[in-house]
Amino acid sequence: MHYRLGKPTILQLGVAYDRSAVTKPNRTPSFPVDRQIRFAVGMQYDITPEYTVGAAYELAGYGGAGIDATRAHRDF
Repeated sequence: MHYRLGKPTILQLGVAYDRSAVTKPNRTPSFPVDRQIRFAVGMQYDITPEYTVGAAYELAGYGGAGIDATRAHRDF
């Protein structure tokens, strides 16, 4: 979401959710992904019509991503 605070300033907010790409029984140490939740905030400031400066911060939660590393996994 972009929200113009005034003529030279834009506030940016964002939220994202991605479910796990791999089910827990198929999760391995080489691909330890779980669900992901991200929140972001940023700001842009127009210095001149040609130049803009901005900054952003993102906070991400990557879930627990438990791994069953005791089982054998073989690809033949």
